[in-house]
Amino acid sequence: MKDYNLVLKNPVDLTNIEKKYINIFLKTREMKKSEERDSRENFRKNCIEKYKKCIISGVFHEECDACHIIPYSIGTNDVNNSLLLTTSLHKLFDKGFWTIDYESGEILISNDIINENTSIHQYKDINLRHILNDDLLKNLKWHYNHVFRK
Repeated sequence: MKDYNLVLKNPVDLTNIEKKYINIFLKTREMKKSEERDSRENFRKNCIEKYKKCIISGVFHEECDACHIIPYSIGTNDVNNSLLLTTSLHKLFDKGFWTIDYESGEILISNDIINENTSIHQYKDINLRHILNDDLLKNLKWHYNHVFRK
């Protein structure tokens, strides 16, 4: 069996069938990358259309990230798996330092940062019940149970 990483450096050693296989493989890989890029761009566009601005701070959407509630690696690029957040709030959300209570819509802050000076603290009294639908509630429940540092 040939080591194709080495063979690619010296393609003269390849048979015609192997060359065709490698070309198909490389084209397929590029197509997948392109599809993933399009999917990410559509996710962001749909998230901006839904929320218009950061759901917490109200900051202009160009300063925000489209945040997955359930990580894309195990979730979806569905708009109901998204929040529009400033970069700092996004990072804290992904690390489980805060979440949105899936029953009340209140912001819950982890005990791990309760005494820290973080950007989420200034918004702790905001209620987001008005943006929640059944799918968001289900995804936020997952975030609460699997990511949030209680």
